Amino acid sequence: MYGLTPREEQIMNTIWNMDHPCLISEILKASPALKRNTVAPALVVLENKGYLKVDSIGKSYTRTGKAYVAAISKEAYKEQQAFRRLLESSDNTRI
Repeated sequence: MYGLTPREEQIMNTIWNMDHPCLISEILKASPALKRNTVAPALVVLENKGYLKVDSIGKSYTRTGKAYVAAISKEAYKEQQAFRRLLESSDNTRI
């Protein structure tokens, strides 16, 4: 799995906190600082990276779209990041 950018991590934190399949509109409502034009492509990237999966197709007031769920738990992500930092620090000590 690839690491997350700060924006992707913000989106993932929103999804982890919701703890149910969510549409883009729910993500935007939960994190008003995010914009649809940023979130929509980021969800595709997160799905391609293996952090999200499509659970179902849902309907909001105005749109029908994919409902996303986390494919990795927040705890597993934190463990992955700690391991990555450990590997990076061990590579730096070999120089």
